[in-house]
Amino acid sequence: MYYWFKRGQAVARYEVRKVSPTQYELTFIGPGVERIERFDSANALHDRQLALDRELVADGWLGPQGWNE
Repeated sequence: MYYWFKRGQAVARYEVRKVSPTQYELTFIGPGVERIERFDSANALHDRQLALDRELVADGWLGPQGWNE
């Protein structure tokens, strides 16, 4: 699933996905940055996703908007 944020003309997005039965990834792409974070449980991924949403909103980003690929 993808989630998009917008601030002015800038766009940031992150994708969450299951890459194996026990491995999850959160890929973040924003202005000048791209990073992949890996997690060993769906709960850890979900906690990080909520924290990232709060961080982005606190920095003035509007969102999240999301959809399934």
